[in-house]
Amino acid sequence: MPCLLHEAVERADRLLAGEALSRLAIPLIAALTLAATPAQMGLLAAVGTAPALLIGIFTGVWVDRFRRRNLLIVSDIGRALLLVTIPLAVFLGVLSMAQLYIVGFLSGVFSVIFDVAARSYLPTLIDPSQLVEGNSKLELSGSITAVGGPSLAGVIIQAVTAPIAILLDAISYLASALCILLIRRREDAPQVSYVPMLIQVREGLGLVLRNPLLRAFAGCLATSNFASNIFFALYILFGTRELGMDAAELGLTYGLGASGAV
Repeated sequence: MPCLLHEAVERADRLLAGEALSRLAIPLIAALTLAATPAQMGLLAAVGTAPALLIGIFTGVWVDRFRRRNLLIVSDIGRALLLVTIPLAVFLGVLSMAQLYIVGFLSGVFSVIFDVAARSYLPTLIDPSQLVEGNSKLELSGSITAVGGPSLAGVIIQAVTAPIAILLDAISYLASALCILLIRRREDAPQVSYVPMLIQVREGLGLVLRNPLLRAFAGCLATSNFASNIFFALYILFGTRELGMDAAELGLTYGLGASGAV
């Protein structure tokens, strides 16, 4: 069991470090290569998070009907294929904001599915007595990567350009899929449910709204995500056009800002 926990945390490290590349590289391409306006940068940030609002409440019910491991692998491969189209379009000289919107939205769909499936997959890998330790290690892993990831991403983007950095991110998703594929613990078959999805969604929402602790968590996360997305939508534009910062400086600044997570 400890080795399964170690595998899960190691996979999270690789994935989160890779995500930082695209999180910085895609807005940089929009701002510097496509000369995006503030409105376009805001829309680019919005389409990436819109799936959480549009399908988030349905995803939990849907994930329960499939094997989590398969969903995780498909989500990783899907995001890798989507990201590869960006450097390819840059190479061919046909990149547009419309493509970035589409890639951002579809990647967001896969990310929502992945995040929900990953949270519910961990309890199937380890003993219930290890669950608190497992979640703590995953959160610590994410916090450390939130600091080091953007700084490292900025250096990589500065060294090899943003399109190549996105290609490396795509490779990191494939590495994540391989890590999940190599997890040896067999997952039980999902239980068949004949309850309509909308009824299950209503029951889940009712539980959150009636429980003051869960309701507070939901409100806190919604407020935090709303504010951070406003910030990041304009962060790249302000840093590059007003302050003349390069990719390495942007990554370092963002990493320092995330240091409170540790």
